[in-house]
Amino acid sequence: MNRPILFSNWTSKNYILVDRESLREYTKAQLRVFYEEELDVPLVLFNDVLGHVLRIDRVFWQIQGLLLIGVSGSGKVKTTFSH
Repeated sequence: MNRPILFSNWTSKNYILVDRESLREYTKAQLRVFYEEELDVPLVLFNDVLGHVLRIDRVFWQIQGLLLIGVSGSGKVKTTFSH
């Protein structure tokens, strides 16, 4: 088995095992749209970023919700999701 093991629902409707390259291509395409429309600065996608972002995404989808804490102006949000 290759490490890390990545699961995502970004490229399909179901939460499935995805390979790093297909996830990387999908994410790069989404980032390209974002920086062309919003940021106007190209963003670099490191290998470790994919795993971290998928973990954060999984936490966002938890039924309990979450609380992000940070200094003023850091973009912290208290949010809950219901499915």
